[in-house]
Amino acid sequence: MDFFRVLDLLGGVAFFLYGMHVMGRGLTRLAGNQLQVLLEKLTSSRWKALTLGLAVTMIIQSSAATIVMIIGLVNSQLMGLLQALYVSMGADIGTTITAWLLSLSSLNKGQEAGTSLLTYLNPLSYLPLLAVVGVIFVVFIKNTKRYNIGSIMLGFVLIMYGMDVMKAAVKPLQDSPAFAEFMLGLNNPLLAIIFGIVITVIIQSSSASVGMLQAFAVTGLLDYNLAIPVILGCNIGTCVTALISSLSASTDGKRVALTNLFFKIDGVAILGSAFYILTYFYTPSTLNDLATPVGIAIFHTSFNILNACLHYAFMPLVLKVVERILPDKRANDSDIMNEKEILKALDDRFLNTPAFAVQQTLTTTLAMGQYAKFAIEKAIYLIDNYSESEYETVIKLEALTDKIEDALVKYTLKLSTHRMSDADNNHLTMVMQCLSYFEQIGDRALHIAKAASEMNSKKLKFSKEADAELHVLERAVLKIMDSTFTVFSTQDPERAKLVEPLEEVVDYLDRKIKIRHVKRLQSGLCTIELGFIMNDITSDLERTSDHCSAIAMSTLEANLNEFGVHAFALELKEENPDMFKELYHKWKNIYSLPEA
Repeated sequence: MDFFRVLDLLGGVAFFLYGMHVMGRGLTRLAGNQLQVLLEKLTSSRWKALTLGLAVTMIIQSSAATIVMIIGLVNSQLMGLLQALYVSMGADIGTTITAWLLSLSSLNKGQEAGTSLLTYLNPLSYLPLLAVVGVIFVVFIKNTKRYNIGSIMLGFVLIMYGMDVMKAAVKPLQDSPAFAEFMLGLNNPLLAIIFGIVITVIIQSSSASVGMLQAFAVTGLLDYNLAIPVILGCNIGTCVTALISSLSASTDGKRVALTNLFFKIDGVAILGSAFYILTYFYTPSTLNDLATPVGIAIFHTSFNILNACLHYAFMPLVLKVVERILPDKRANDSDIMNEKEILKALDDRFLNTPAFAVQQTLTTTLAMGQYAKFAIEKAIYLIDNYSESEYETVIKLEALTDKIEDALVKYTLKLSTHRMSDADNNHLTMVMQCLSYFEQIGDRALHIAKAASEMNSKKLKFSKEADAELHVLERAVLKIMDSTFTVFSTQDPERAKLVEPLEEVVDYLDRKIKIRHVKRLQSGLCTIELGFIMNDITSDLERTSDHCSAIAMSTLEANLNEFGVHAFALELKEENPDMFKELYHKWKNIYSLPEA
């Protein structure tokens, strides 16, 4: 095999791998949030979990990618460990679909083009048409859905073209004595299994390594005695990608990868041994036949189905063995407010599935909002019921919102480089806006807590009138915090419209309280020092209300695909002024100040 043939072979592999990448990404983007829906529908049923793994892998076109994604879900505690193992079992079956697609290219082998009906089932017959339509969709039509469909078409074209290039590159080897001798050297099943493992580890894809084996079938030197152990090795080799990915995962994430490896090794050992014991007593003539792409696909699928059947009932037992090897680590109480648990959702493994990664950013921002809300509640409580422990809690909560914001900013920047649907882009923009607002709410809570601390250290107390007025403002702000949190968690545009009228009531209360406090200062009922503290607290509460309004407007905009917070708030008032006024007066009556 000369230098240029080697280049052709490597080029074919490159086309094949890149085609799988392009096609898989296109399918994933087209599926969009459906992957999330599939995961949400996952129950404790083993059969449903296995089916899910099969379906997702047929979309992503890579069992290794599915298992890496599963490790991320287990790491984020979004999926149970046993569920994940059955999903990975289904993924191993789902990945064999690629071999079947590739085997279609040999359907009309040996017949004249146009003389067989099988020609119409051969994907090679349609590659030029798929390439033209794919390029039109990707290059000339500015539509996300068409772009994803075009990517799927072009990815498929690249896979089939890569397969064709590999076949052409290795075909001359049928006349090579050196290659024939090499193939004879692999007649030892153990060596052939090791060869399959090594090739798969190098190219990081069992689909690609089995595809190469299908390409080598054209040499006429590959029989089933050699092809079968190589396929077994390919199935073990694909576990390495998941093992590498699990190095940075939690203990359960590592268990998924290790169990998957044990599952494959166990299957090869049991089924492989059974196969060779049976063939020792009876050798089917087909074993000495030349391997075909269809035959390779049949064995590849059959092995994974039989392996799943073999381990289906015993997976809990396998899991117990792995749990002995990788025992649980003792929980570390120093993790304040479960910070590490929250940030586990921002797993880089999800970046290759942008729709799901966007959902993870929403979940994490929601947790951040919960802590900001909790901080405001604690800070308000401190004004009348000061304690050092509660003050420390507010400090920790504010620090936690800062850390979550930093992590979210880094993650959303990574995610923004990936192509995604318009809806996902809108939600990512909303997250980037809202995380800043939630962080600022945490800052406001800390300011209020510091004001309460100052009052406590100096033994200062507001007058009864000031205290009563402040309580009204506090209740209104707590209400708008609750409403905003509900809006963000439900992503309900109609609820978002109810926040802005309450925000205007908070503005009104802030102005009225400040005017009344100035009058108390002038009459000597309040000190200048308390006047400054009151002004700071009411300003922080009013700013908290502003941030809540901005979060609600951002949520509304993301769901209606219109951005521009301040302009949108004005537009909302003008859209239905009667309804706005009605809501405004409703809230004003509920949160009315006591008579001066």
